[in-house]
Parts: sequence; structure tokens; C-alpha cells
Amino acid sequence: MLAYDRSSVLIFTCIVFITLCFILSVEISQAANKQTTEDEGYATAQVNAPETELLHVLRKLYRADTDAHIQANIIMIEDAILKYGNSDPWAAKAYYMLGMYKYCLGKQEEALVDFKTSASLPEPYLGLHYFSEKMKMNTFSDLGQTQEALASLKKLDSIPCPSEIREKDKPNLIMLKAEMEAKIKDKGIKSATETYKQYIEESKVNGGDLWDHFTPYAYRALGHNLANTGKTQEAIQIYDEFLRRLPTNPACALVEFERMRLIRDKMQLSASDLLNITKKYPTDNGPGQHVLYELAQAYLREGNMEMAASLLNKIFNFNPSKTDNEYSASLAAKAGLSYALLLHKLGRDDKVKAVLLDIKKRFPKSPDAKYASELLNQIKSEQLRTLLLKVITVAIPVLVIGIIVFISRKKYLTSYQRS
Repeated sequence: MLAYDRSSVLIFTCIVFITLCFILSVEISQAANKQTTEDEGYATAQVNAPETELLHVLRKLYRADTDAHIQANIIMIEDAILKYGNSDPWAAKAYYMLGMYKYCLGKQEEALVDFKTSASLPEPYLGLHYFSEKMKMNTFSDLGQTQEALASLKKLDSIPCPSEIREKDKPNLIMLKAEMEAKIKDKGIKSATETYKQYIEESKVNGGDLWDHFTPYAYRALGHNLANTGKTQEAIQIYDEFLRRLPTNPACALVEFERMRLIRDKMQLSASDLLNITKKYPTDNGPGQHVLYELAQAYLREGNMEMAASLLNKIFNFNPSKTDNEYSASLAAKAGLSYALLLHKLGRDDKVKAVLLDIKKRFPKSPDAKYASELLNQIKSEQLRTLLLKVITVAIPVLVIGIIVFISRKKYLTSYQRS
């Protein structure tokens, strides 16, 4: 039961983290890779401000493909703002771009100040205030200020913006709202559950790539929320609907695993049950690796050490595709550590050291890498003790024999001298 709860928390945390990373990366990439002042609002809306020297400076910025270029752009914008002042018609745009560059460098608190300033100045084109407020929301969320982020999200509804931009943003914003609500204690999970339901229902009506991309996350997060609040049957129905509606989604194996655990009242599944899941759905993807790990644990519980070792080795050496956003490096590190311990248990110590060194090399920041270092030190200590034991084992008999020979020789010489 404890193992299941930890696994559920890990999986749900991964879903939340991956969803937020994807949504926020869209915002970052849109600004970080622009050389001119054009963005979605500027490209589609009517410009209300005349061209000024500040605008010309913004158009001369470097392409933001390195940290050095981003830092240079920050300096250029700050100098231009000092020179031309906040009264320039393009000052709001300058502060917005300044905030985006700082955001890209991880300077969220400084970026937040710039986004607030941008939102307070007259916008040179329709939609800039909308983008400034949206980045305020993202930054508040990054800083852990969830209530402020939700307030900015609510404020977006009242800010004028081109309709096509608002419609394009709608799926992202609904998912962001749910993820932020889930962080709030007490009523947060309930609110997030309703928001996930809203997303699923609207995705059925609207469709399209933007809606379809987040639909799997919405289903799985909703299923976890319902299961964790005791609504088991509703969670099972959501997982059933996921498998019917998205039968080719890479997460199907993991969703089927969660569904079967709920049907079995959260009892541990047997290796046979899990093997049937792997035969029914592909597992050569990020979510599928979690199911393979559960299968390896089932083999361990049933005493099938060889099959468990084979699966743990497979998970440890899994090579994800570049588009696999749900590959869990932490799971690979954990599988590698379990594999090393199992090899030691099976008496294959010649391979253990190589696996532990590989964990340290591939996952240096993982907690498992620290444990791998401790195991390596332990192995070195054991090897030293073994060597000393061998030396002692050989040295003591040799020493005893030497003493006996010495005493015998001394007695012989003494008796010889007397004779």
C-alpha cells in the first residue's frame, strides 16, 4: 500500500511537472528566439504607436540563442529605456521584452517587476497587456505565489486582446488553472478536478492539435484526483474513457495499470497481470517504463530474480526518443540502483561496480547517484577487507611455520653444539 502511494505521488508529480514545463516552454521559446519586436500580438494586431528610436533599438537586438546574447540584449534595452524614458510609446514593449529575457535567465523576481511595469504603461498595439499579464501569471506560479498567479489568470479575461490569440491560448490557460489549483490546500483538489472535467468536455467539442495535446494529461490528472479523494468508481470510468478515446496514446499502459489497481482495491498486481498489460499496450516510451518497473517489482516479490534483473537492466538502459516528454530519468536511476543491488544479491559483483559508476555518470544530480557513491565506497572497503583477510590468512600460517622452523633449527643447533 505504501509503495503504491509513493508510486502514485511520483507519477502525479511527473504529470504536473511535465504539463507546466511544456506550457511555459511555449511562452519562453516565442520570445527568446525573436530578433525583432514582432510577437503574436504585434504580428496580428493593428499598431497604434508611431515608430520611435526605442523601437529601432528593439529591432536591432541579437537573436536570443545564447545566454551571452540575452545578457547583451538586456543591457541594450535598459540603456534605451534610460535614454528615451517610460513616456516613449514603445516603452511597454521594451519592458515586456526585458522581462522575457530575464525570465529566460531564471531571474523571475526581476522579470516580474518588468512585466508589471509593461502592464501599467500604454500598449503600442492590442494584445501586449494581455501577454504581459500572462507572463506575470507564469512568473507568480514559478515563484510559488499560486493565489497571485490565479488572480492574474482571472484578470486575463477582462484584458482586451485579439480573439484569435485568446482562442489559441484557451487550452493552455485551462490546464494552467487546474495545475495551479491543485497546489492549493483543502479546496484546491476539488477545484482542479472540476477544471480538468471542463477541459475534457471542451476538448470533445473543439478538438484540434492544441486541445488534443493536453487531453491525455487532463484525463490522467483527473483520474488521480478522483482516486486520491476516494471517488474510485469515477476514476475507473475516467480511465476507461481515456482508453476508449485515446487507444494509441503512449500512456495507455500506465493508465491501464492505474485502472487495474483501482479495480483490485489498490492491491499489488501479480507479474501475470502486469505482463498482460505489456502485451496489450506498447511500453517502449516514458510512461510504459513505469509499468515495466512495476513488473520488475512483481517478479522480485514472486522470487523470479533473473526476470527482474533483465527488466531493471532494460529500464536502466532505455533510450528515449527526443519527443518523449514523459521519460523519467529519476526512474532510470532508481532502476539502475535496484539492478546493482540485485546483481550483488545474485553474486555478480563483477558487474555491480560498472552499473554504479554508470549511474554517477548519467545521473549526477540524482539522489540515487549519491547512494551509488556510498555503495562504491562500501565495495572498496569490502574489497580492502577481503584483501587484508587473504593476506592475514596466508601470512599467519607462514609465520607459524617460520617460528616452528626457527625453534626447531635452534634446538638442533644447540644439541649439535653439545654433542
